Amino acid sequence: MASAACGSGPSSDLVRLIALGRDLLQQVGASLVAEHRLADADDVFFLDPADLRLAMQGESLDLRARAAGNRREY
Repeated sequence: MASAACGSGPSSDLVRLIALGRDLLQQVGASLVAEHRLADADDVFFLDPADLRLAMQGESLDLRARAAGNRREY
């Protein structure tokens, strides 16, 4: 019980890991906004991981259209 009371343990580790992943994706989104490939950094959450990987490798994909389409479907 002590670990639950002080906020350490497997579940809080998972929460921290998810937060780190989200922060990383937001940085990638900000980079894509700076390159005019996305309209908003949060649009990165509406991209397929495979498309995101290809985009970060330099592939010319219309990320704005893909993110907008996925956002509409969501």
